[in-house]
Amino acid sequence: MAAVVMWRLVEKFGLDIDTEDVVPKGAFYGAHLRTADDAKNAGWLDAEGMNATAQVEEYIAHAKQYGLSVIYVASGNMEDVKRFQAKAAAQSPPVVVVNKFDLLPEHEAAIVKAMSWDQQALIDWEVLKRCSVFGGIVKSSFAFNIAITRSQYLEDRNMVMDPWSVQHSETNLAFDDGISRIFGRDGFHEQRIPRGMWP
Repeated sequence: MAAVVMWRLVEKFGLDIDTEDVVPKGAFYGAHLRTADDAKNAGWLDAEGMNATAQVEEYIAHAKQYGLSVIYVASGNMEDVKRFQAKAAAQSPPVVVVNKFDLLPEHEAAIVKAMSWDQQALIDWEVLKRCSVFGGIVKSSFAFNIAITRSQYLEDRNMVMDPWSVQHSETNLAFDDGISRIFGRDGFHEQRIPRGMWP
């Protein structure tokens, strides 16, 4: 189903993506909007720079920094996705925000909605892994997994810069390798989550 979502994304926006290029240049931005009820109940959204508004502003600014006018968003909170779409559309020039349900025909969207939460997340994981530039937050192991997997792509090609050095030069970034950025700071999550990752 992830391949169908990717195909619809390419088709809808006329994106120039080489299927052999793991991280396509100049195609689309990928954002993990981590504002679902479990994150809210855990108090994550109360931390500085972690609420929906802050995440949306960071993702739009990051996408615009790379000249990307299409954002694919993964989120467990569709109300926040709608607000993200409205905020992005109001930019000059406008930025378009879509999720898997915006891209799939009704019958395929129904199949996805019948899937478990984890199965749906795997579709997003596959699409986000292939975006041109990615953004997530420091408290999310899902976002860190995508960022570290993509960083391995750079490392395999001897193109990687130290993604952790940004912690010493920026106040609100935990990871940035040029193709993936993890916003926010949280010493516990910064240390704990990457130890459990394997690209």
